[in-house]
Amino acid sequence: MNVKTVMLSILKPFFRLALIMLVVAGIAAMVAGPERVHAMAHQVKTEISDVIDANIDDPVALRSQLRKLQKEYPKRIASVQADLTDLHQQIRELEREKAVAQRVVLLARQDAESFNTEIGTEPVAFTNASSRYAVSAAQSRAKARAAQANQVAATYSSRVEDADRDLGYLYQQAERMEEVLAQLESERAQFQAQLDQLERQVDAVARNERLIDLMEKRNKTIEEMSRYEAGSLDQIQSRLSGIRSRQEAELQVLSSSQNQMNYEQRAEFELEAAEQGAEAAALIPQEIVLNSGSRF
Repeated sequence: MNVKTVMLSILKPFFRLALIMLVVAGIAAMVAGPERVHAMAHQVKTEISDVIDANIDDPVALRSQLRKLQKEYPKRIASVQADLTDLHQQIRELEREKAVAQRVVLLARQDAESFNTEIGTEPVAFTNASSRYAVSAAQSRAKARAAQANQVAATYSSRVEDADRDLGYLYQQAERMEEVLAQLESERAQFQAQLDQLERQVDAVARNERLIDLMEKRNKTIEEMSRYEAGSLDQIQSRLSGIRSRQEAELQVLSSSQNQMNYEQRAEFELEAAEQGAEAAALIPQEIVLNSGSRF
């Protein structure tokens, strides 16, 4: 098995998904709602469990993935911390805008009350028309400014309400993000504490895999030997018997031939000896033979 191919095919989609999910966590929470933020930590943990479960039969790839996960936790935590920092900055800015809007509402209402007080003042009896016109114009301006102040107060009151609503969402998001951060940090601590134990389990898996392979090979050999043992022994015994019979026959033939050759050689030797004796007797003179015979 190509370990690099397995690692690339399994880890690349998972890490890409995890990093993208953490980078856009804040934006996704604002679009999809605060409920989705809480699910992010559970999803990260689920992804890790899925990777381990999917590759538990490959100890080499699993050990490499454990090391990769060990290095990925700081990246995830840093990404969540960055998102949480941005979220806190948004909260501070919105709280500032809310405080400004509240101050505007207070000032506008104070001005409106002041103008209303001016409008409600009893008019003084003037004898000339110009004085009456001046008083009437002042009251008209006061009414206009009071209306304007009330309008400003109403507008900024609406902004305060919007800020309160948005801050409520941001507070919830910040709470969820802090939970995610705490869970990731807790998982990292647990992962680090259990890493040695996990590696021992991986070693045990590797040993079991080797043992299983060895036992399968031995069982296969035993089955093959059991299947052909009887036939093989019969064949060997039959062949040995044939060889022994052939050898005994050859030995018997050789022994008979040797005995026959011995008889023939003896006969030829005796005949040759007799012939040589007769020839020697023929060469001796007759009187020598007779004289020799008279001595006795």
